[in-house]
Amino acid sequence: MKEETLIEALKKGEHTAYEYAYRQYFPMIRDYLTKNNGSKEDAHDIFQETLIVLVKQLRKPTFKLSAKLGTYLYAIARKMWLYKLRGKKEVDSLDAREDKEKLLGAVDVDGIEIKQVFEKKYQLVQEVLKTLTEECQKVIISFYFKQLPLKEIEANLNYSKGFGKLKKKRCMDGFKKLVLAHPESKTLVA
Repeated sequence: MKEETLIEALKKGEHTAYEYAYRQYFPMIRDYLTKNNGSKEDAHDIFQETLIVLVKQLRKPTFKLSAKLGTYLYAIARKMWLYKLRGKKEVDSLDAREDKEKLLGAVDVDGIEIKQVFEKKYQLVQEVLKTLTEECQKVIISFYFKQLPLKEIEANLNYSKGFGKLKKKRCMDGFKKLVLAHPESKTLVA
């Protein structure tokens, strides 16, 4: 679904748009929260609240989305999570929601720009990762994304003891070369 179509469907309150937004953007929010002292349940709550704020903003005639939808959702969720971590009471009243909306107000432009660079780097990593052998993809994803111990990776891939470390190094060396050689990598150096 194109982003413009999704935005219009969200404005109208279409159920399929919410389902699509959940499938598309929830994993990013869940990953952020679980890496920052949150649980999966927290992620569900924050994501639902984020969608509510987004839809209210989209329905305002003066609102103009100045970033990708995923970037905007991430920025809202991040601010909501920080708000919650600071010890603010989590109340489901309309007043509390309005307070959060005031807190969120205009989403931090610097935060959006940082997130956009992060998204571009993530897309580059995904693109390059797909060019690796299936075996190297499994090793890299298992070690760096799933954060499995080498012993478990060796067992899953039927490697002998110690070969996982060697295979990880070989795969990462090749992966780094491909990332650095990619034309997009020069624009993302930060």
